[in-house]
Amino acid sequence: MAEEEVVTQETEQTESSKPDFVQDKFWNKDLNEINIEELSSSYNSLEKKLGARTEDLSKQIREDISNEVKASTPEEYKIALPELPENLDISFDK
Repeated sequence: MAEEEVVTQETEQTESSKPDFVQDKFWNKDLNEINIEELSSSYNSLEKKLGARTEDLSKQIREDISNEVKASTPEEYKIALPELPENLDISFDK
C-alpha cells in the first residue's frame, strides 16, 4: 500500500511540474519544459495581427477626423458689416 502512495505522489508531482500559467499547447511533456519555439511563434503571429489592426485603426481614425473637419468647415464665409450712420466721418491716418 505504501508503494501505491509513492507512485501516485510521483505522478501528481510530474503532472503538477507544469506551471499553471503555461498552456498545454506550449508544454513539452517529454522534456518537461516549455516549448520555446511554439511559444515564440505564437507570440510573433499575435504581435503581427495586433500591429496590423493598430495601423488600420490609426488610418481609420485619421480619415474620420479629416472627414469631420471637412464637414464642419463652411463652403464660404459671409462677413456682415454693421450699418453706420450716414453722417459719420471715418478717416484713417497712414
